[in-house]
Amino acid sequence: MNVYIALLVQILVAGGTHIVAKAVVAHVDAGIILFLRTVISVSAMTAIFFLRGKRLRIERSDWGMFLLVGFLGVPVNQQRPHSSSYFHVFSWQRG
Repeated sequence: MNVYIALLVQILVAGGTHIVAKAVVAHVDAGIILFLRTVISVSAMTAIFFLRGKRLRIERSDWGMFLLVGFLGVPVNQQRPHSSSYFHVFSWQRG
């Protein structure tokens, strides 16, 4: 696949996600949306690997790190201060 076509598809999917999410969130629980996003992503990546004939090889010694990152990655990411929320609160306190 041409790299420019792949980039165009990625841009359309990333941009369209916000539009679709805004419409869907009003009618569907966030947990279901998260589950469906995960299933679609895993299915797409599995199909890509299968169609290309590649196999993901992970060494046995790396599984512990995968589990640690899997369990802590999202909570740590959610707890870090986001620059946009910092500036929003900062500007609110000054005004």
